[in-house]
Amino acid sequence: MTRTGTVFVSSLLLFLGATLVAQDKGGSVVDKDGGPVTAYLCKRVVTVSGAPIDDAVILVQDGTIKAVGGREGVPIPATAKRVDASTQTALPGFVHPASLAFSGKSRHSTSGKSTSGDKKVSASLTVTRRGSEAFARAGYTTIAVIPTGGGVTGLGCLLRPTKDGEELLNLSDLLAEDGVVLSMGFASGTASKKAWIDLLAKARKYLADLAAFEKAKGEKPEKKPAKKPEKKPAAAKPAKSAEKKSSEKPKQEDPKKKPAEKASEKKPEPKKPTEPKKDPKLMPLVDVISGRQAGVLAMGTTKDLLHFADVFASEKSFRPTLLLSASGVRSRVEAWRLVDQIKELGVPLIMGAGIGAAPRSITRRVEQRILLDAGVPIALVPGPALPNGEQFRFRLSELVRHGLRADEVLRAVTLTPAEILGIQARCGSLEAGKDADILLFSGDPLEPTSDLVEVLVGGETVYRRGEGNK
Repeated sequence: MTRTGTVFVSSLLLFLGATLVAQDKGGSVVDKDGGPVTAYLCKRVVTVSGAPIDDAVILVQDGTIKAVGGREGVPIPATAKRVDASTQTALPGFVHPASLAFSGKSRHSTSGKSTSGDKKVSASLTVTRRGSEAFARAGYTTIAVIPTGGGVTGLGCLLRPTKDGEELLNLSDLLAEDGVVLSMGFASGTASKKAWIDLLAKARKYLADLAAFEKAKGEKPEKKPAKKPEKKPAAAKPAKSAEKKSSEKPKQEDPKKKPAEKASEKKPEPKKPTEPKKDPKLMPLVDVISGRQAGVLAMGTTKDLLHFADVFASEKSFRPTLLLSASGVRSRVEAWRLVDQIKELGVPLIMGAGIGAAPRSITRRVEQRILLDAGVPIALVPGPALPNGEQFRFRLSELVRHGLRADEVLRAVTLTPAEILGIQARCGSLEAGKDADILLFSGDPLEPTSDLVEVLVGGETVYRRGEGNK
């Protein structure tokens, strides 16, 4: 290389280095020791947790969102890969809080009185490439798969779509977290109600016994007051004559009186506190009551919710999310009839996105609107089995046409279900520090004419329109 060329290359390297240093001094949000940075330049970013941002940029590094904001406010590293999405709208990936996918079930069941809190649905799933692609095409980046049935049916797991793999996938290809939510069910009946009341009483007793054990373990034994020094006995008087002493009769002890206990004998020590025994089948329910575990309680009819009122009254801390899903072809769930009771419970609802009709009429009743107006958080789901993405998004747009605000609908498929599962710190909205689960739409996500162009899970593309997707 000539001297001129060497000087040019050196100057270029110095310029790039100076640029990077200047960005670091200006408050760069990327990790300089991390992997490559990708900048998505979008027409609009709908964060869900805040106001939409026009002419925006999303910085992604190592599967995490590093920054979201207007282009003027987010410095892009010189070495970042730029993705031109200037005609597209970015949205957080959808979250499904209660799916039956890959379990062989097509409907939620609420029959039975199971007590299998430690049973994990992940042990019986058969995950497939077709199923993974179906969720990706529908815009789902996080799916909670749960067991179904009456009573305490077991623990669900979190799955995330993947791009690579054979038709029959390994669970590890999709599994993000196991044991994330406890699935439960209730069908009306005196025996079912009693079983639930007894089960919750057992869980409450364990918590009371544990609290007593922790209290006793933390208490220090009381210190006994120090003994005062004994006074020395006075000097004995000189004894009288031996004759007088011998004439005195020795005192006889009363046989009725008990002999005094010797000072040297110790009193029995109090028993040490014992930790209550854990029942593995009961512990997940205990964790739901304590607020350490997410819980979903399925009901198939409005009547079930009325019958369960006594159970809720028996345990004030038991407030799982309600899953209202018809368990039969002819069964109907009309949550709007019990909106006051649901609001008083203070729990979210998982429900379908369809719009029903008022009985004996053609008038459409939007119960999602009724619940939201009453202050009840809702999560909208496409159904228990594999979703049809286009059909589901059409139903979401129908809700907007019938009075729901767009931000309410989008929250119901992203942030609210993430909050139900307790995973809102890592998904459900587009914010710095969260997983880079991003949907890119050709236009407004709730417009029927808009297409889902690309789906990213943890910063990796798992779906792109027109690239070998069926």
